[in-house]
Amino acid sequence: MPTEVRQIIFTSEELFNALRIFRERRRTPMPNAPVDRVAVLADPDIRTVILFGADETGVRPESVEISSDEMATSLILYCIDHKIPLPVTASKHLQVFGGSVGLVIHKSADASASAHPIL
Repeated sequence: MPTEVRQIIFTSEELFNALRIFRERRRTPMPNAPVDRVAVLADPDIRTVILFGADETGVRPESVEISSDEMATSLILYCIDHKIPLPVTASKHLQVFGGSVGLVIHKSADASASAHPIL
């Protein structure tokens, strides 16, 4: 039975944009300040920490920590918004690739499908 495994790796900018848009949709927006750094950590769980610079008033907002569940949901919605196909029935999980995060899609073939001879 064939299995499909795909990896979609996101840049720090794509990850931040996905998280920003998701949080705006949930009405919990990010601070209105420049981003200093987007760090993907994997110890013990995958999470993102976003560090901000000073805003226009000179105040530096506190960093924001994003859980793996929120990251995964944000990246799935990013794929939908950017018309990147994702199989609905596939399992999806996050994996760290260097300093980047990837969405790993794992789909097994349907065992109930019958094979048709090619002739």
